[in-house]
Amino acid sequence: MTVERYLRLIAGAFILGSLALGNWVDPCWYLFTGFVGLNLLEAGLTESVSDDDVSSQTRRRRLKAEVSKPKHISMTRLYCDLPV
Repeated sequence: MTVERYLRLIAGAFILGSLALGNWVDPCWYLFTGFVGLNLLEAGLTESVSDDDVSSQTRRRRLKAEVSKPKHISMTRLYCDLPV
């Protein structure tokens, strides 16, 4: 599955969940539905998805951290870094 498909699934789940909460819990949950809808409308008009940008930045940071990890860590260093 692509990232776009995951984001559409998540957005659909948010909309259905907030509709259910608005129906059975509190009508203020309909505001969340409107917020998600406006976000989807903005993403469609500007052809950009903010969550996609965030996930790609997170993925880059994770890859950078994996590359910069040392191959092995001595036990004395582990022992010294423990909080007291």
